[in-house]
Amino acid sequence: MKQSAKRILLLHSSNDMYGASRIVLQVIDILIKAKYEVHVLLPYKGALDKVITDKGASCSTYNLGVFRKKYLNLKGLCNRFLKIKKATNYISNYIVHQHIGNYFWRISCQKKGDYFYVSYSRNTNWQ
Repeated sequence: MKQSAKRILLLHSSNDMYGASRIVLQVIDILIKAKYEVHVLLPYKGALDKVITDKGASCSTYNLGVFRKKYLNLKGLCNRFLKIKKATNYISNYIVHQHIGNYFWRISCQKKGDYFYVSYSRNTNWQ
């Protein structure tokens, strides 16, 4: 019986070709060499999309509700709260439908990831 590839979801808070994004690309290379099926979720379309897919990883975009300085006001905080709530549901569904076993997030996505992991792991047998 053929064993299926381990699947991992990477959440990244930007879609540019600067420092942190270059590290994510290195992580993708390492994971692919380790025989992982890599899925990447970005907050918007940009320069990183094509590079990720060229490496052999799956790339999707969804507004993750990433906090930026411009959201540090009442209206902005309410906006981010709603976006994070929607993103949490989207990530949950993505993980279930794609049979993702692991996920990794950057610091700015951590709150959403933390909340998702705690609420999701109660009902899932992570092998």
